[in-house]
Amino acid sequence: MKRKVIAILFAVCALSSFLQARFFIGIDGAYTAKGLSSNVASENSVKIKGVQTSLIGDTIQNNPEGFLFNFVLGTEHFYGRYFGIRWDIGVGYSDVIDLMSETSDSFSKHRTSFLSSHFNFDLLVNFVNRGNFSFGVFGGIGAEHRYGIESKMNFFGLVGRGGFSTLLNNHHRFDIFASLPVADVVWTDFNGDHKLAPLSDVTLGVSYKYIF
Repeated sequence: MKRKVIAILFAVCALSSFLQARFFIGIDGAYTAKGLSSNVASENSVKIKGVQTSLIGDTIQNNPEGFLFNFVLGTEHFYGRYFGIRWDIGVGYSDVIDLMSETSDSFSKHRTSFLSSHFNFDLLVNFVNRGNFSFGVFGGIGAEHRYGIESKMNFFGLVGRGGFSTLLNNHHRFDIFASLPVADVVWTDFNGDHKLAPLSDVTLGVSYKYIF
């Protein structure tokens, strides 16, 4: 009986939190560079591998061009004035320089277009909150998927996110963010061909969200 009461209270609190959440729609605009992953899976296997920090510097150095636009929607909810959470999903388009292996030690650059999608979850902390204006930071995790328009391949990776956020007039939220690769996923079939290829992209951008 006691467990049922606790479960009911938890469900009521969760529902209350959802009902009080503020929905938003928005857009991301970002610089993005495609990383060259070292994650390789054997035939008919799935492999998840952490991304080395050296890859981030190599990505920026070797792939200086690329952009990403996303349309996003989600909710945010603050517990008091200074601490909050949010989640969002998004779809968009990216165009990046892709490094293609020519030999064991040389690569050529090719422009590649992708349809993108993501799911993000963030923790928000306000340093300043004056009602109609707030300023703070956020950090979180995300999962990103991109579909190569020319290659017809699917790419997937896990990212860490962080940045600065400000809210104006209680409705207009502006973010400056960075999205850095944490792990990528490889999935191959019996022939060793990719069913899911690694995604180790570095993204720096700005975001606008209108909060209802």
